[in-house]
Amino acid sequence: MDDDFQRHPFCDDHLSVVTERVRTPHRTEAHAWRSLRRKSAVVVAAMTAEGNFVLIRQERIPIRKAIWEIPAGQVDQLCDFGSFQDVALRELREETGYEARPGGETIFLGDFFSSPGFTDEREFLFLARPVQRAIQHHTYDDAEMILERGEFSPAQSPP
Repeated sequence: MDDDFQRHPFCDDHLSVVTERVRTPHRTEAHAWRSLRRKSAVVVAAMTAEGNFVLIRQERIPIRKAIWEIPAGQVDQLCDFGSFQDVALRELREETGYEARPGGETIFLGDFFSSPGFTDEREFLFLARPVQRAIQHHTYDDAEMILERGEFSPAQSPP
């Protein structure tokens, strides 16, 4: 089998599967480890003036369900850290049709790895408040598989 195929059995614009031979401080014998490489992502917790969070309900094929989620998206290009905030606000508008109100704030809450057991995807979490529905009409991108959006108080559970 081709060595490059074994190292990269799948690769597209969003992810690549890689197989590496690794040693760790606890495993001195090299062993094969397969992982998923993904671009960084932004996650934006959007809060209205009333204290409700804006969520989207989206089809998620791997789990065979439509679930309520916080808006998020991959960072398409390498950028400096300050640009992550701009990407987060763009994702908010694209996925929900909401935008930051004039005079609002976008606060960086930290970063984390989504599932470090199999992927290197690093996510950057922001709080945007207050947000409002965008003045211009919004239509969802069919590729997103977003079914609806809703506002929920912290005490509410989405249906």
